[in-house]
Amino acid sequence: MRIVAVRDHEELSRLTSDLMVSEVVQRRSPLFSCIPGRTPRRAYEIFRERVRAEKLPVEGLRHVQMNEWVGLGSHDEGSFAHDLEDLLLGPLGVTAERRIVFNGLATDMYGECRRVQQALTSQGPIDLMILGLGVNGHVAFNEPGGMLSPNAHLAELAVATRDAHRAPTREVEQPEDGMTLGFADIMAARRVLILVSGKHKAVQMARLQKQDVTTEFPASMLWMHPQAVCIADQDALGR
Repeated sequence: MRIVAVRDHEELSRLTSDLMVSEVVQRRSPLFSCIPGRTPRRAYEIFRERVRAEKLPVEGLRHVQMNEWVGLGSHDEGSFAHDLEDLLLGPLGVTAERRIVFNGLATDMYGECRRVQQALTSQGPIDLMILGLGVNGHVAFNEPGGMLSPNAHLAELAVATRDAHRAPTREVEQPEDGMTLGFADIMAARRVLILVSGKHKAVQMARLQKQDVTTEFPASMLWMHPQAVCIADQDALGR
């Protein structure tokens, strides 16, 4: 992994969109895996604008969902599938046939993880994965611990992870579990971007820069990925 320092969130967003454009131009049917949230929101907006303005070829674009809350369906506000529909996949016209989606309402969560993993195995690897740096160093829902799961799995979420995300608006309790791709899936991706923005990420960013690779700090595992890039703004870098 290498770290690219940028001035601010806008520059981070424009560089991220450049890399997204590069993938859709180079590959006929690229497979993306993108997180929703505040940090990548502007990058997706710029990418959508460029797709329209430059008539970029996104007809073959495919997407596999990185993670999802257990107990929330794709139409529930607060679910990652719902957010990605609004931010990226809907405006780009990525049809259901070109998406691999976790069903957070499945009756058999372990079976659902197997289904997603089988679909990814047959359609992968992922060409471009966009991640964030979690408040405790987690990546997607791969939480710190003595070991990491290699493939799609059911994850018990740390309190810090749950608290960092807004609660769903419908009348349900904040989910305590999630489904997520695993670290073998992440390491198999051809290109990985981890986006870090804001002063509230400075402590974890400083820890990441130490390059101490440990499962107790899952983001550090990306130092072993040959095509991983961390794009961090000055607030996150603390200088």
